[in-house]
Amino acid sequence: MSLKKTSILIFSVFILQIFTYSKALDVTQYGAVGDGVTDDSQAFLKAWEDVCGGAGDGQLIIPAGMAFMLQPLKFEGSCKSTPIVVQILGNLVASSRGKWKGDKDQWILFSDIEGLVVEGNGEINGQGSSWWEHKGSSRPTALKFKSCNNLRLSGLTHVDSAMAHIHINGCNDVTISNLRINAPESSPNTDGIDVAVSSNVIIQDCVIATGDDCIAINSGTANIRISGIDCGPGHGISIGSLGKDGEIASVEDVCVQNCNFRGTMNGARIKTWPGGSGYARRITFNGITLDNVENPIIIDQHYNNGDSDKSTDDKSSAVEVSKVVYSNFVGTSRSEYGVNFRCSTRAPCTEIFLKDVKIETASSGMGQVAQGQCLNVRGGVSTLAVPGLECLALSTDMLSWGTMPEQACMLPQQSVQPNTRPLQDPLWVYGSRGERLGVYGVVLTSLISFGFSYVLVFILKFFAYSKALDVTQHGAVGDGVTDDSQAFLKAWEAVCSGTGDGQLIVPAGMSFMLQPLKFQGSCKSTPIAVQILGTLVASSRGDWKGDKNQWILFSDIEGLVVDGNGKINGQGSSWWQHKGSSRPTGLKFKNCNNLRLRGLTHVDSAMAHIHINGCNDVTISNLRINAPESSPNTDGIDIAASSNVVIQDCVIATGDDCIAINSGTANIRISGIDCGPGHGISIGSLGKDEGVASVEDICVQNCNFRGTMNGARIKTWPGGSGYARRITFNGITLDNVENPIIIDQHYKHGDSDKSTDDKSSAVEVSKVVYSNFVGTSRSEYGVNFRCSTRAPCTEIFLKDVKIETASSGMGQVAQGQCLNVRGGVTTLAVPGLECLALSTDWGTLPEQACMLPQQSGQPDTRPSQDPLWVIWVYGSGGKHLGVNQRSI
Repeated sequence: MSLKKTSILIFSVFILQIFTYSKALDVTQYGAVGDGVTDDSQAFLKAWEDVCGGAGDGQLIIPAGMAFMLQPLKFEGSCKSTPIVVQILGNLVASSRGKWKGDKDQWILFSDIEGLVVEGNGEINGQGSSWWEHKGSSRPTALKFKSCNNLRLSGLTHVDSAMAHIHINGCNDVTISNLRINAPESSPNTDGIDVAVSSNVIIQDCVIATGDDCIAINSGTANIRISGIDCGPGHGISIGSLGKDGEIASVEDVCVQNCNFRGTMNGARIKTWPGGSGYARRITFNGITLDNVENPIIIDQHYNNGDSDKSTDDKSSAVEVSKVVYSNFVGTSRSEYGVNFRCSTRAPCTEIFLKDVKIETASSGMGQVAQGQCLNVRGGVSTLAVPGLECLALSTDMLSWGTMPEQACMLPQQSVQPNTRPLQDPLWVYGSRGERLGVYGVVLTSLISFGFSYVLVFILKFFAYSKALDVTQHGAVGDGVTDDSQAFLKAWEAVCSGTGDGQLIVPAGMSFMLQPLKFQGSCKSTPIAVQILGTLVASSRGDWKGDKNQWILFSDIEGLVVDGNGKINGQGSSWWQHKGSSRPTGLKFKNCNNLRLRGLTHVDSAMAHIHINGCNDVTISNLRINAPESSPNTDGIDIAASSNVVIQDCVIATGDDCIAINSGTANIRISGIDCGPGHGISIGSLGKDEGVASVEDICVQNCNFRGTMNGARIKTWPGGSGYARRITFNGITLDNVENPIIIDQHYKHGDSDKSTDDKSSAVEVSKVVYSNFVGTSRSEYGVNFRCSTRAPCTEIFLKDVKIETASSGMGQVAQGQCLNVRGGVTTLAVPGLECLALSTDWGTLPEQACMLPQQSGQPDTRPSQDPLWVIWVYGSGGKHLGVNQRSI
């Protein structure tokens, strides 16, 4: 696609968005203060009354950079406008328990609203910590939707609800996507998303870490599709509990696929109470990755009746569980049992099938298969790969009840015919009654519901991709076995030389096995867009041919865009046991300026997953990177010798650093990272082999660390020189982190406090700010500064750092340790840091320091929440371009 066409497309979308939002109402117009203290409830209700009544073109904005304290609220329909769009860019904060006024069933309720859209990049904070100790009393669900058909919920961050974070009840045609839901593992009953009495529900691409179920599917539900969920800690994804107090339960046509469970109590769970009746049927769990999960696969028809195998059927009935498929499971179990079926003698579980289930015990290392347990269950397995499941017949005709698992995961429609359309096609949607809409139906629906602007965007994108090349046109087979390397190189040669309007597509529904490849520039087309919708699979170590430094290399390409919702699988397990030998990085970019990387899933690289070297003006967003915690040196993203880099909204779980910032880097901005397990976000290591290091102007903010070895880390080798300076870590949440804050200038020299300065020099660490840290430390130390006598750490500042020890329960402050460090703290809140002076004058605010300095040295003070950030970019010389310049 030519630069001219690209500019027209961007400009058109920009102008359309301006007109779309020009009439929207803002809650501050109704008196909302947004200081986090004043009760803004009445202002919100007044704004809602007007929007629901037809004012503001049906759009309500909660502005960025403000925090609105709210008492319990009910936003009720029906409304004159359809759709109603509520855009949350700021923060909503619940009243604490002591100041709560009104309904304790929920905090915010939306009811009886057709075509409701709730979206944005703001935060909904339930302030649950004041409620959790009162487990037996009433506690409010944070956000509840009741009788809201055609509901869309996307983009928001939900934290610390008193009870469940989101509850969907009596809603049809619902899409929930790209949410982050977070609460401590110890917080009781803090489900992520609960769904009841609802149908045609899609939940996708969410990161959920809570004290209970990540997602719970309750009675009265049908046609539920869940995909791309990163779950943990928590209790997994559950069907139920069903049948409590004699309930007649109904759950059917549920698909859970392509999900990750990390450190959870359960993975795929079905739970029912004795004495209930009804059914849970036609349920598929497919494409599940497990990392240290207590109960990877479990059906429990004796829920809350203990965990013994003896029959506890003291009731006359049970919910019938049938037609359940578990396929393509891989990973580790924390217990010796990977599969546990505890069904009822009153209503045995029937037609339960397992296919390609490979679960090992986490404690044993690779190789020992987790056991299975059977009680009153009938069905089949494709192979007897799970010892203890001899109760299930060995069968190749596993799915006599219907379609294959992959098809079963395409939700049945009213006709009970499976939707066989590829998952990745973004234009196939369900109507309000569950019917499938074709492309023309989508266009018509969009025109009626969302206006002409969305249709125009669709048309522009359609023409933009009409000339794109497909790797299958050059001979790629995509069966996961055939070597497709040469076909990819031929396709690249054509695209780089100007064919296909500079666009290359790796199609969905196919798996391409590739040997090491180099895609090199310079290219005639700018930009070059590579859209990966299918799966790329590396050759195993035994079949590897060629360069062992990297698997896929892009080099010397200006304006490269690599995006899509496909997967890049490094097949690293065959390499990890050879830790001392050469192992390839999964994806490397070298000398690629104006680089954009987004949307993909990266798994199991042999070494680091992504390496950025010698690149300027880089944006990396919305990636999922996953490898076992035990996999060696599998960094998520490594950056070296690069500048003006933005990394945002990624989920990273690996065996090493989630992100590592190495020498030669400047103006790096990292935000919205969910990290864990892994080694945290690291500056360094720097100065190895007496190297001269340079790292400056780094901002890491609004990130979560869960079960990691480190949180915010700076690490340097003795004997090096140079500097690491002007670094800010701001707005960090910690959950059971070993070393929440650490500077180690004795890296690789042990962990004792004595000086190990046997070298004549050290990398200078200075002007580092840690602000707004909250959470728990796995060790007794929350802050550990181990600096050098040769080059002490200077201008190290802490502000609002509140870290408690995880083992003690709430209240015990984690300690600090100091060695050769100078700086200041705003309050002496961390015992052991008396080496830092009590100070209120320590420079610019962290919020300003985190707006990356430009060439002029002035901070960019533009609010980070501005939804037009995607077109606010740096010029090639580091110049900050405004909207008008970019549009031109």
